[in-house]
Amino acid sequence: MIYNKKKLALGFDKILLRSSLAVLFTMGIVGSTAQEKNVTTGNQQWLQYYNQTKLGKNWVWLTDGGYRWRDGFEESTKYIARTGLGYSINPNMRVSAGLAYLGLYSSGKVSTVELRPYQEFLLKNGLNKIGISNRFRVEKRFFNPVIHEAFPTQNTFNFRFRYAITASIPLSRLSKDDPDKKLLLNIGNEIFINAGNEIVHDVFDQNRFTVSPSVQCSENLTFSLTWNSQFSSTSTPESYDNNNVMWLQVRHTLDLAGGSAGTK
Repeated sequence: MIYNKKKLALGFDKILLRSSLAVLFTMGIVGSTAQEKNVTTGNQQWLQYYNQTKLGKNWVWLTDGGYRWRDGFEESTKYIARTGLGYSINPNMRVSAGLAYLGLYSSGKVSTVELRPYQEFLLKNGLNKIGISNRFRVEKRFFNPVIHEAFPTQNTFNFRFRYAITASIPLSRLSKDDPDKKLLLNIGNEIFINAGNEIVHDVFDQNRFTVSPSVQCSENLTFSLTWNSQFSSTSTPESYDNNNVMWLQVRHTLDLAGGSAGTK
């Protein structure tokens, strides 16, 4: 029997797209409705810069940094700096590993710093013009309290597993002459699961459902204004936070190897 490879590939893409979209919206609904009777609502504001620097045919240096506030920029909550190396197995598959450094605020001061080594696997696919990305990340989280007399807590550690799925939908071109200038709509969901000896009631960490209109100015620069519905557990059993987050993301690509590093 002779198989048409193009038809088989198209059929596989359709199955992957439908399955991914089903998971995406199911996770978003579950994350936004679970345990509503014990939920505290709030708002946060995030700013984050992401950079990908191509070092060679298969290697890329991944760096990002950001700052977070709550209650209309009135109170700082966290800063993050992260860097790592990625290796592309093929154009649609990449593995990477790196380290993040975070500072968590309490009463206007940094009360805890976190060291977060991570490893991840990224898979990209899609159907026609809709792009689908699946990211699996494992994090090792080392929490170290900043020494203050009022904070006599001990160091803690746990694992965290993250799965993110994003659909990228092109809406329109912004230039007749430059096809790289376009308006996109990214819809995504990410679920976070804790593990470790110190995890008792908060195995579920958080869920993020995001809607992100994005302006791609060029192949190497994109601005996104993201609405993030973040549903997360707290230190109190059966109590949760639900924050509406406005998240400005800047994605920038550089190429030190020659050629185009791409932004997808």
